[in-house]
Amino acid sequence: MFTFSAAHLERLVEAHHYEIADDVVLFGLRGCLPTNLQDVTRTALKPLRQVPIDHRRLRCTVGSADRQTGLLMACPGSTVPHLKHIERALAQSGQGANCLTPGLLRFAKGKHPSAGGYGSHDAFQQAQPFPHQRTRDDLDYDDDDVITVGTPGDNLHASYADTASSDFPPHFESAGCIVVAGFPLRQGYPQSRDLGCWPRFRDAAYATGQASFTLVLAHGGEAEAVATAAPGTVPCMLRFGSVGPLVERVQRALVKAGLLEPGQVDARYGRATLNAVVAFQRRERLSIDGTCALHTADALGIANWPMV
Repeated sequence: MFTFSAAHLERLVEAHHYEIADDVVLFGLRGCLPTNLQDVTRTALKPLRQVPIDHRRLRCTVGSADRQTGLLMACPGSTVPHLKHIERALAQSGQGANCLTPGLLRFAKGKHPSAGGYGSHDAFQQAQPFPHQRTRDDLDYDDDDVITVGTPGDNLHASYADTASSDFPPHFESAGCIVVAGFPLRQGYPQSRDLGCWPRFRDAAYATGQASFTLVLAHGGEAEAVATAAPGTVPCMLRFGSVGPLVERVQRALVKAGLLEPGQVDARYGRATLNAVVAFQRRERLSIDGTCALHTADALGIANWPMV
């Protein structure tokens, strides 16, 4: 178990070299749960614990942090698709389910489904292309699955599951969206009600006045590292959405490796840089995750990789 705060989220942002202007920032921690699954209050500290990733039960934390007050909300949820959607997608070459790749994502207030049709509910719509994987050969997401950047309609919405504490219900609703435990009031369904963490999470974000929100998607282990490790001991991790001089150093190394064009050096970790990093990791037989951290930087010959 570890305790997570707004200051720890800022350290995570620093480690990724993200630039975020929002006062309220959303975050998703994969393979990590709040120790108190029913706590929907906003406090300065949130006890969390790492757990195995699960495609049948809610095993992630989705939260928000107010950078002005330092208060956080942390809810059980999921940042991976449910197994039933993965199984259906296998029959369609992976189409119909995907797993978001950790990085800097952007959502805007809107309806889910995005068409705003019958049964939709107030939620957060995908507001920019996201990196994601589709599996075509098995029921998990690994080095064999290609990372692409696109707009598959991965929103942030209610999970239609009320708890992460047991196997009941043994499902949640996501084919790739990020979801928060709870149920929504649905358009055209008078019997539906707002229940659980979801409406409190949604309402807290809607009340800020922001029209859109940055979401930092990371692994639970990375959150624990920035929360517990001594200053200057956590290696930087560049991902989709990272910006700045360190990104430019990586890009120039990728140009030297023959995987990026000189004209693509722009100090922004976007689609071209992600694709080049993935190609380099595949060529060098490294873990293929699209992240340039210490091992990939070493393989690229980048000296003095910074720590936070």
